[in-house]
Amino acid sequence: MRVALLTFGGYGFYPQFLIKGLLGGSDDVTVFAPRQLEETLGRILGGWKDRVRYFHMPRMRYPSNLWMVRRLVEQIERIKPDVVHITGYYPWMYFGLRRLSKYPLVLTVHDPEKHSGDTENKVVPGSYEWCYKYATRVVVMGEEMKKIVIDGGVMGGSSVDVIPHGNYHDFLHWSDPTIKEQENTVLFFGRIWKYKGLEYLVDAEPMIRKEIPDVRFVIAGKGSAQYLQSIRNRMVHPEAFRFMNEYVSDNMVARLYQQASLVVLPYVDGTQSGPLLLAYSFGKPVVVTNVGSLPEYVDDGRTGYVVPARNPEALADRIVRLLKDGNARRGMGEAGFRMSSGKLSWQTLTGEYSNVYERARAGVGN
Repeated sequence: MRVALLTFGGYGFYPQFLIKGLLGGSDDVTVFAPRQLEETLGRILGGWKDRVRYFHMPRMRYPSNLWMVRRLVEQIERIKPDVVHITGYYPWMYFGLRRLSKYPLVLTVHDPEKHSGDTENKVVPGSYEWCYKYATRVVVMGEEMKKIVIDGGVMGGSSVDVIPHGNYHDFLHWSDPTIKEQENTVLFFGRIWKYKGLEYLVDAEPMIRKEIPDVRFVIAGKGSAQYLQSIRNRMVHPEAFRFMNEYVSDNMVARLYQQASLVVLPYVDGTQSGPLLLAYSFGKPVVVTNVGSLPEYVDDGRTGYVVPARNPEALADRIVRLLKDGNARRGMGEAGFRMSSGKLSWQTLTGEYSNVYERARAGVGN
């Protein structure tokens, strides 16, 4: 089957890893990607890099995006695809969807609703709802996300497929065997925005410190300076925290995960999480809240723990439990790695995408 896969970047490394998986699969895939991804894709794809066609993506506010979309559509039409697959959301692409709708169209939706406090994306007009009416099938990364799409009334359940987020094993390329786990180190990694619930981790710190006096917290990722300051203001023991409010390079990401005892995701809303898949890829257990599809990625008690959102007491209890029991902690980390190597491997997931392409071409769900 001939597939045209279009990405505009964003959403962490998901598009790059998906592209690698699809190019290694059974379908004939041609990738269209912004030139900003050329260096990363060149490293990840190796011998498949010639199957990517790059385009210049203007700044979001520039009307020249209309010309870019027109040229993209023309290039896709030239390869006469059996299916067009768009992963991610780019508002200007809406103006090309009607013309592309003559092909079966698969749309991967990463976040069917915006996160609280995410001012970065408030400047982007519209939403996925603009695109749903042209999609033959929509792919989301969890059952809770599927409910959001269906409850919105824009897609029927028979047209929505669930394919989880895949692993981050490519990041093991940057791992260093000389770097060892640092005792009692809790890692929070990712964008620092209000929906991440970082204040509840800060509120849990005194309870954790009471049981683990030398506990330390590493908070790494770019985000809102205003929100971060509000977090600092509520700290009881600021010396227990190390903040890296900056872009974190890939090799530093690997170092932070190697050094961590566990990874915590105290989100108050959300859908899925790249930092969670990074934790599994580095063999680290997780403590996550029961929001969005996060619990669907955790075998509670085996790969980590799921706790109620906005509950620092529950968060502290599970973190202390893991820090005190090294054997259980390492066992959960190993179980997470096995999960990421099995049902969350890109070989498995891209096989599921091939099935979605077949359903889209057959018009199933329409």
